[in-house]
Amino acid sequence: MGPEGGELFPDQPGAVLAVREGTIADHRDAIVALVAAHERATQMLRDDPAAATAAVAKYVGGGRLDPEIVKAAIERSRDGFVADPNRITAGTKAMHDFQEAQGTLKQPVDLDALFDLGLYGDASGN
Repeated sequence: MGPEGGELFPDQPGAVLAVREGTIADHRDAIVALVAAHERATQMLRDDPAAATAAVAKYVGGGRLDPEIVKAAIERSRDGFVADPNRITAGTKAMHDFQEAQGTLKQPVDLDALFDLGLYGDASGN
């Protein structure tokens, strides 16, 4: 078995919460509440996999996976769950630069404009 993605590109995001700029401008308080809920869900995945299992099992695999398999997967991955976007900015840049060098990125992305780190700060009180 080969290396896992995190070994090839440390701190690369596997999934992210994305919100359009217009939605942030029009509904910032709701988006801050959504980010805060995302933070709480991430903490549950990390700190209480047993409690998170039912919710994850419902949506991953459409509820067809054995909950014990889902729980084992959460437990195995729990250290990789993060909500703080500051943790993935460097990994995102590394992936961006790799894709650009490989020619698989159609056009460069302004990574400074990609993250609104203030939303997380407002949601987490940091």
